[in-house]
Amino acid sequence: MTGLRTRPSAETFPLDDIVTWVREGRIRVPEFQRGLRWTRRDVVALLDSIYQGFPIGNLLLWEKQAPAETLTLGGLRVEAPAGPAFYVVDGQQRIAALAASLTQEGWGDPRFAVGFDLEETEFTTRPRIEASWIPAHVLYDGSALLAWFFDRPELMGHFATASGAAKTLRDLRIPTYVVRSDDEEVLRTIFDRTNNAGKKLSRGEVFAALHRSGGAGTRTSPRAVAEDVEARTRFGTLDDGLVMRILLARRGPDVNREIRNEFEPGAKGRDAFATREDASSAFRSAADAAVRAITFLQEEAGVPHQTFLANQYLLVSLARFLAHHPTPTPRHRRLLRRFVWRAAVIGPSLLPGNVTGVSAGINRAIDPDSELASIQALMKMVDRPKPDYSSPDPFRTNTAASKRLLCAMWHHGPRAFSDGASVNADDLRGALGDEPTAAGVVRPLIAANDGRSVPNAGNRLLVVPEADRESEVRVALQDVGRNVLSSHLLEPGDLERLDRGDAAAVLDERASRLASVQETFLDEMCEWEQGDSPDLEMLVAATGDVDASN
Repeated sequence: MTGLRTRPSAETFPLDDIVTWVREGRIRVPEFQRGLRWTRRDVVALLDSIYQGFPIGNLLLWEKQAPAETLTLGGLRVEAPAGPAFYVVDGQQRIAALAASLTQEGWGDPRFAVGFDLEETEFTTRPRIEASWIPAHVLYDGSALLAWFFDRPELMGHFATASGAAKTLRDLRIPTYVVRSDDEEVLRTIFDRTNNAGKKLSRGEVFAALHRSGGAGTRTSPRAVAEDVEARTRFGTLDDGLVMRILLARRGPDVNREIRNEFEPGAKGRDAFATREDASSAFRSAADAAVRAITFLQEEAGVPHQTFLANQYLLVSLARFLAHHPTPTPRHRRLLRRFVWRAAVIGPSLLPGNVTGVSAGINRAIDPDSELASIQALMKMVDRPKPDYSSPDPFRTNTAASKRLLCAMWHHGPRAFSDGASVNADDLRGALGDEPTAAGVVRPLIAANDGRSVPNAGNRLLVVPEADRESEVRVALQDVGRNVLSSHLLEPGDLERLDRGDAAAVLDERASRLASVQETFLDEMCEWEQGDSPDLEMLVAATGDVDASN
């Protein structure tokens, strides 16, 4: 590493320069940076901070020669020419939010579709009055702003307010440190120390920084893998840490091993094949393994979306198994489903120690060279009598018990209130998108007197996506048929009983029905009473003999 030619220079850049440089491709958001995490609320908060005169922090940029490439930022697509450019070391989220929200092209991504409310004199995600809401990119563009008011003469009384907000944006100067060096290791070191010492980034994001493979623009990072997997499965975008664990588990059982030298000769904790693999191949193979595992969960294990997955480490281990044994025999696929659900029911007590130890233990049981040995070891772990299935109390969409119940509710087949049609997986995935929990499709049947919903599992319906407010659920259920009520574990007389004040009994009875549905579902998935012998032909081939009595 050659170090810096000069100390980083402390400069201030006008916001207009930053936005222009992004549009021209002079500012690059390198792939090893974290993905775009901000929501519209974060973008609004940033623009409001500028409007209020609050500090928005410094930027750290690395100046170097850059190749020609196609850049995508929100809805903004840039054909960047080769030449000197600034690579973002710190400040990506802010730069992305500003460049995308303040350009018309950037509005192609709804995360950046924010505006200024003339009535409330604030930046908002949704206008209170549509007519008085100016898109941020219109506000920022002087000519566009004049044209907007020209078409709305009735709002000219607000022109001074809008002009003042626009001037505040255009007058902003952002403190920036610029690092100049030709050695990429300098950037990696600065990035690592900036984001690791201060604990700003997750382990997965630091891994992405340290192990980017290929030239600029290559799709080899946890974020690129997550986007690829989501496009192929619509399972919800996996976070960088989960993608990294999948990548590491495929290459070796302990996903908590040292990551800084993962692709260096002699690194410990990896399977034999991994010593011959580079980072680019590892990222691509991790995406394929994740897709296989998710497809298995969706099509065979009754887990339609990541928000319904009881334990993330089961996805990691399933990806490891299917990475090395991508086409298990039908018998082994059935056993694999049993393992996943039995392990989900047993939980972290599957093996001694904490969740980390359980994950490593499962991964160690998976032999990259033997499908038979792997399935035998996994089934031995879950060879237990059927336990009592716990019901979530209170119901919370972020707990393993509640997620197991949600899978059972989904398997039962909820129907739409509007036409009685069965809700399909695409409907569910479209309603959930990238939400971190399934709260967006879980609605209470009744609310307590203080407005909060009763946290009883019997008070939760899986509704996709019609009822957006708590009060709409009971109203929407008034005119539905018996088959719709039954799909939500309701009896025809339940609504009348609720109106008569018999809520506690109705919710308790529905909770009992849910428990029955959950037991049926889990029994079907776990098959506790069935023999767990592996595929007979594979066993014979491996041993040369088999006891016909088994």
